[in-house]
Amino acid sequence: MGRRRDDQHTGRLIEGHLPPQDLEAERALLGSCMLAINAMDEVVEVVDQSDLYNHGNQIIWSHLRKFWEDGKPVDVILLYDSLKKSGDVEEIGGEDYLVTVMESVPNAYHAKYYAELVRARSIERQIVYLCNEANARIFNHDATDSAQKVLEDTEAGLMAIQEKQTAGQAETLHEVLISAFADLDKRTSGDVNQAGGLSTGFIDIDRLIAGLRPSEFIVLAARPSMGKTALALNFALRAAAENHPILIFSLEQSKNELAERLLCMQSRVNGHRLRTGELQEADTDALMRAASEMDQYPIWIDPTATRTVTQMMAVARRIKRRKGLELIVIDYLQLIEPDDVRVPREQQVARISKKIKVLAKDLDVPVLALAQLNRSVEMRPDKTPKLSDLRESGSVEQDADVIMFLNRPEAWDPTDRPGEADVVVAKNRGGPTGTCALAWLSQMMRFEDLAKVPNSLPYDDDQSSYQKAISDAGF
Repeated sequence: MGRRRDDQHTGRLIEGHLPPQDLEAERALLGSCMLAINAMDEVVEVVDQSDLYNHGNQIIWSHLRKFWEDGKPVDVILLYDSLKKSGDVEEIGGEDYLVTVMESVPNAYHAKYYAELVRARSIERQIVYLCNEANARIFNHDATDSAQKVLEDTEAGLMAIQEKQTAGQAETLHEVLISAFADLDKRTSGDVNQAGGLSTGFIDIDRLIAGLRPSEFIVLAARPSMGKTALALNFALRAAAENHPILIFSLEQSKNELAERLLCMQSRVNGHRLRTGELQEADTDALMRAASEMDQYPIWIDPTATRTVTQMMAVARRIKRRKGLELIVIDYLQLIEPDDVRVPREQQVARISKKIKVLAKDLDVPVLALAQLNRSVEMRPDKTPKLSDLRESGSVEQDADVIMFLNRPEAWDPTDRPGEADVVVAKNRGGPTGTCALAWLSQMMRFEDLAKVPNSLPYDDDQSSYQKAISDAGF
């Protein structure tokens, strides 16, 4: 059994050996900052006080940082005077230690390199501490500290380390302008995909919101049975058909139910026949062709009914790292498990909403979250949804980049525009709002651009007539 040593830096116990550290690099970093005038400018964004392992080195860094923040020059004499006034000389190891620091600098102009070494050891220590903490909780946990909670906290801790490590740096306006014009050049090519946004597959929607764009939090909301899952799957199928990797979190439906929906949409087979098993020979052939086509689609389905956003982030990170990821679909927002069930529901939804936005930005992919509307829309003569109809979701309205509502007039009045649906873009941070009309092909649980669909389709039991009409329409 390895020896147990006391980590003087944090007071934690490390089994077998000292935590990762590089004291020579720490001393070289501190000495460089005293010798090179601009060294602090280069290293303050790389390391902070907690990245230094030695307690005395931490104290010296805090004094150097104070000089830098106050815009004052620093050398060993001024530093010693500051340490003496604050009573920290003995705390760092006396005057001799300052001399040691000064003599530890091979080249004062390599300060950033020393800082990167210090930062690397700091990251390793944080990982060790995190794993040790998880280990201690597993062996000493009480009834409230479940294995799932330990897993979530450990995953969140690792993500926090990663985010800090990869924090972005400021760019010059020149660099930003080059990036902006490159994006503009792609956008003017007329292909939404080339503009950085995935095409939804619907011309009018793409023109309005410029596709599903990276880092955006997009909400698709409707009352139950309006077809929001079907529309989201339409988006996903279009993207996957163009080889864009998709991750679907199906919190409401099982994986088999979702697979049947996708098969129905892709094959254009009557959904009722598919559910009841009363399939004709043509249906079976169409389903086999659809399955063969979709077998190559880069779609991942997570059917776990209880997921927190933290868990979703862990799943999405793994898939993006291994296979790439360009769209996340969450069905639906109000079914996401809160991290803390004790807080009021509105606060739960607010936290979930903010974390989804972080998920989109962190992974640089669009996140399409479905949401329920409250009953107030049913009480009005005008059934067109409004932002205020979003259920438990004042924060969703604030956090989302795009909010779309799906409404089918025939759901309220069977004679009102049967076979049609409206997608109302009520919020669009990057452009205009408006309404896009789509065709709703209920037998296939599928939406199409309205202009592509014939004015009349046979909606009787004659499946062959229906298939022929669809084929004649060019679908």
